Amino acid sequence: MTSNILLTGARSTCALEIARHLNVQGHRVVACDTSRTHVSKYSNAVDKFLKIPSPRFETEEFILSINRIIEEEKIDWVIPVWEEVMYLALFLNRLPGHVNVFCPNFQIVHTLHHKWLFIEKLRSMGILAPETFLLRSRDDLNQLNYSKPYVLKACYSRGSRKIVRMEPGKEIPNIEISKENPWIAQEYIQGEKYCSYSICHEGKVKAHTAYPVEHTMDESSCLAFESIEHPAICRWVENLADKLDLTGHAAFDFIETPEGKLYSIECNPRATSGVHLFRLSENLASAFLNQTDSCVYAGIGNTQQILAGMAIFGWKDAIRHKNLLKFMRKLLTTKDVVFSVNDLRPFFCEPVVLGSYLWKSRKSGLSIPVYYTHDLDWDEMLTVDSKPAHSEVGNE
Repeated sequence: MTSNILLTGARSTCALEIARHLNVQGHRVVACDTSRTHVSKYSNAVDKFLKIPSPRFETEEFILSINRIIEEEKIDWVIPVWEEVMYLALFLNRLPGHVNVFCPNFQIVHTLHHKWLFIEKLRSMGILAPETFLLRSRDDLNQLNYSKPYVLKACYSRGSRKIVRMEPGKEIPNIEISKENPWIAQEYIQGEKYCSYSICHEGKVKAHTAYPVEHTMDESSCLAFESIEHPAICRWVENLADKLDLTGHAAFDFIETPEGKLYSIECNPRATSGVHLFRLSENLASAFLNQTDSCVYAGIGNTQQILAGMAIFGWKDAIRHKNLLKFMRKLLTTKDVVFSVNDLRPFFCEPVVLGSYLWKSRKSGLSIPVYYTHDLDWDEMLTVDSKPAHSEVGNE
């Protein structure tokens, strides 16, 4: 049985990937975004593209627009790709009851997105978590015990943005912290870094992959990926999905210590680059639409790269880590996430898309990564309990 599926956040290469997986199984894909210029628009996997208002800056108009598209295009499923998932989850009760929306309720998705609440949720469930402190003022930052290194992160942030490494003896950074803009100080953990991406329905993991963090943009966002088998990560994700009765995207960042302890340091309840590691033959569509009783695993050794990101940012990371030869081999031999012999227009239109974002970002005064998603991001502060467990700065 085929479905009419609405993809929101279509500018993302993840949206392009998902559209191709759905299309190859015979489903009709309608894509929407606040921007008219992005690679998904040019894909033959997308039957129709529609421009919509910004969920962040025009929230009411966004919800009305989504409802109108659902009605006019006879949509069966809505699959959010980026942080517009937060707005859809918040207003689920305003969407038609017959439509399947691929996301959890707002309380869950907000907890997973908020870096402090996520760690507190892990602790409350007895899951190993890094020592983490909530910072809601400059005084909180000044009172930290700086005898060991910390990673400072804004509670609402994504990718490589708003992250500061704090070493003992280093000058306290001048960052804006307030109750409306809280940060966390998280212990720096030595170990191997991994990412995972999973598709969940009602607490069951329907698709899963894990990959090591190698070539990155500013020590954070991965630019090249290779699917590996990591049973401990798989079990960890299955356990959390079950405890939360989770539906939606579930992507986690992990650090595994030399002693074998596995820490998840943050969660992204949205599509991430891990979705690129599934081949079209692996029927990822059945996982998205909850049409499989088993879990779809990305093939071990599947590789992909974000070629534009590797070319623009990856070489800096390679020089910093003195692995330029490895970087060049990866750059020259790994398939790009946008390129497909059966869907060439997105690849050849990508320079135009990148040029458009470069011009718009400079005009706005924002960096390219910030501008790329700023009108879809969720940075709204909700009330955080003033005295949750482990919240006192410097408590050890």
